[in-house]
Amino acid sequence: MKKKYIVSIAITSLIGVFSLIIYFFHFNGGLSVSHNVWGEFGEFFGGVISPLVALLAFITVLYNFDLTKEQFQKKF
Repeated sequence: MKKKYIVSIAITSLIGVFSLIIYFFHFNGGLSVSHNVWGEFGEFFGGVISPLVALLAFITVLYNFDLTKEQFQKKF
């Protein structure tokens, strides 16, 4: 069970790093001093990562429901 969580965290981290790489290759730039550019970057990063984290949370809830169902069946 712990291995699945580690894999989920690793996948989420890799997707985050991959989205950063895509952003920097797409916009061909280094670090900016403009607040507007950092705001756009935050919107991009949040827009990519948030749905993926929500999907992983939903999958975890489904897994927990299934695990609870199995435990009740074993008990009774």
